[in-house]
Amino acid sequence: MKKMTIKYTQLLIAIIPCSVIAVERTHVNAGVVAYACTENGAQYLFAYDPDQKRQAWTTFGGGPKGQETASVTALREFRQESNCAFTSAELNSFELDGPSESNGFFNFVLKIPYIEISEIAKPRECEDVERSFWVWVPHRNLISALDSKYSKPFIRIDSNPPVKFYLWEGGVKSMRKVKDDGYISNDDPCGY
Repeated sequence: MKKMTIKYTQLLIAIIPCSVIAVERTHVNAGVVAYACTENGAQYLFAYDPDQKRQAWTTFGGGPKGQETASVTALREFRQESNCAFTSAELNSFELDGPSESNGFFNFVLKIPYIEISEIAKPRECEDVERSFWVWVPHRNLISALDSKYSKPFIRIDSNPPVKFYLWEGGVKSMRKVKDDGYISNDDPCGY
């Protein structure tokens, strides 16, 4: 069962005599900030978005299909944009935390198992993939980028040779809101 911590301001509240029922939002854009715990601490999965308006690295998300709730949209978009590296059954078993709302976009945080980029990139049958390049980002590098003063910060990965790439402004704004709401903190969620 998925864990969802939802703020009252982000819900539609239905009042029935003698009870209050919280109803998750539908017809909204949603996505996930996905991370995995490794022996080096939390690593966040990012993908390159080739859309002409973005052409930068970001997390996962998009628009709803039909009557999807925000969490269903977020998980479907993540599955598609990660090249179906995770099954729907796996995703439904993972803990989903949030959402954090930023300009009508509902972002959840999703803890996933770590898998190699080469495994994510393997050819498989998957609808609406939209992405073809992925990278794992260490927690401290993500926090550094989110805490920077730039609207389009870059992330540097210590490798040989070092890698530097820019994040999409809209994704940065949304992730900063996730951080402000406490779903991402300065402390590594994997206790590293």
